[in-house]
Amino acid sequence: MRTFKDNRGRDWPVTVTVSTVKRVRDLAKVDLLDDAAGKGKDAAESSVFARLASDAILLADVLWAVVQPRALELNVAQADFEDALAGDAIDAATTALLEELTDFYPPQRRRALKLVLGKIKAAEVGMMAAVEKQVSELEVDLTADFQAALKRIGARSGSTPESSG
Repeated sequence: MRTFKDNRGRDWPVTVTVSTVKRVRDLAKVDLLDDAAGKGKDAAESSVFARLASDAILLADVLWAVVQPRALELNVAQADFEDALAGDAIDAATTALLEELTDFYPPQRRRALKLVLGKIKAAEVGMMAAVEKQVSELEVDLTADFQAALKRIGARSGSTPESSG
């Protein structure tokens, strides 16, 4: 069993069992076992793993179904749970859920799923590196923009009639 901490400091257990899979299917309308390893050329992109890793709303719905028994014990409403999911909490929750889902399967299938999970993580790292590179290469001359704005302001203030005394 893995856990993650939400932004309110609450620890949430993440366990994937047959019961969990049924609850997720009923509440979130997501079949965690449906095409978990993906098929064909774009397996990593089409898998439930990739969908959960890339869609925060879907992830929140699935996580709610996963943690619902604990949430009921703590008297935490779904909206309160979801309000505490952002940033690091989403990252930790995603990792916990995907690793638990991987461990749900027998060893031979688990190896394939770990490869899919690795591909998804590598793609995320690659995409973020590309975005960071593009942003760092942006050339913005704030000094020129600032100087132009000052000239406009100066031109306006210089055209006001002087008050007579």
